[in-house]
Amino acid sequence: MIDLLIYLAVFIGATLFLNFRQENDKTINVTNIIGLIAIIIFAAGRYHVGTDSGTYMRIFERFGAINWSDFFHIVDSDYIFALLIKLTYPLGGRVLTWGTVAALTAIPAYLALRKEYPKVSVTVAFTIFLFSYYAIGFNVARQMIAVAICFYGLKFIFANNLLPFFLTTIIALGFHSSAIIVLPMWFLWDHKNNSPIDGNKRFFIIFATAIVCAGYQKAIDLFTGGFDYYESYGVYAVESTRGQNRDIYIYILELFLILSFKEKLKALDSRIGVMIDLLTISVLIGLTGFYHPQVKRLAYYYAMPARMILFGYLSSIFANDRSQQIIKISTIIWFVAQFILIVYILKQANLIPYHFNLTKPW
Repeated sequence: MIDLLIYLAVFIGATLFLNFRQENDKTINVTNIIGLIAIIIFAAGRYHVGTDSGTYMRIFERFGAINWSDFFHIVDSDYIFALLIKLTYPLGGRVLTWGTVAALTAIPAYLALRKEYPKVSVTVAFTIFLFSYYAIGFNVARQMIAVAICFYGLKFIFANNLLPFFLTTIIALGFHSSAIIVLPMWFLWDHKNNSPIDGNKRFFIIFATAIVCAGYQKAIDLFTGGFDYYESYGVYAVESTRGQNRDIYIYILELFLILSFKEKLKALDSRIGVMIDLLTISVLIGLTGFYHPQVKRLAYYYAMPARMILFGYLSSIFANDRSQQIIKISTIIWFVAQFILIVYILKQANLIPYHFNLTKPW
């Protein structure tokens, strides 16, 4: 129970600090910086926490020991992540490397939320980020950096800037090659009319996504066969019996809830239509989890921004302050409860027990 309380205290406390707004946005928000530093140190100092922590440590030691003359000959994928390890691990060990990874996950998400969605409830949105995604990053660290960078890159879609969007995606690919799945997001926005797509275009994209997800094994075979860089992903075309994909029912329930308030949400922000499409696509991708639990992780790229923004806006559709506070508190309880169920009760991901140590070697 103490380990669970540590997570709750750090994440909720940091969210309260991150929620603080200044009248003058041009000055440095010290309170927000304290919140970010807290969650970065919390991740940097974790000691034998997470199912994949041992695997990552072996990766750190391997890349950290490679000579620069051999580095680019040996590293054959996720180049920026490998370079990050090479630069940080010899200097500061696991703490500096984990801390850098945490910063590259938290800061892009924070900047995207603060700069692009100022009317979204930061308390709700960052609760979702920390409990549903940042903690997951204790295991899928590379992918969660890529997800956060792609979330930041969404702003270029709405600004109709293809080149910056493409370059942001390239950077994300340097951390995890699965980031290529965000490229279709460009077509969810009508760049001529500067609005979400609708009608036949929207139907076609959702329908095409459903077809690809239904036949994802064939899609993976075709993709990995055509690109040598993705050849190792061919194993995901083989059906796996691991996992029961129980969380998909939660995502379906959330989707129906958002759809029931669709029109009211759309009135708040012209980009809401895209966020609803992202959430819908994430559910379709999540259905692949019945056949392979790793494949459904692709849904993170669509689900994280959609859930943060849509649920962050949800309270705003109500007129009076009391109703807004009830919705905010209820939403926070909903996402914290999911974390407690998955991490504490079902004991998934080995996030508990939590150990913190800044000095011990691995």
